[in-house]
Amino acid sequence: DPKFTFPEDARGGPPQFDQSVRDLTFQNLAQLDLRLELAALQQHVLLMIGRDDPFGLEMAEAVRDALTHATVEYVVIDQCGHFWHECPDQFFPRIHNFLKDPR
Repeated sequence: DPKFTFPEDARGGPPQFDQSVRDLTFQNLAQLDLRLELAALQQHVLLMIGRDDPFGLEMAEAVRDALTHATVEYVVIDQCGHFWHECPDQFFPRIHNFLKDPR
């Protein structure tokens, strides 16, 4: 949501964006392949992504698919981007339920 602003009391304050940092981050992420490490995980995993996250659903689905030995709870939150601040009513209940699960 281009009109979204972080609340003044947001923990750590609103993120600061810098195009050069963004470009370097994406350049380095493109070279990172953690599929073997993800495949080794055997835990219960909560993987959440906002439908409008700039990383995209394809990235989240690739992570989900790489977690071959984990029990994955995959959640796509509608009308949400990258930050939980955009969708706290959907985000926090999922976290609480996940943490209560004894798996």
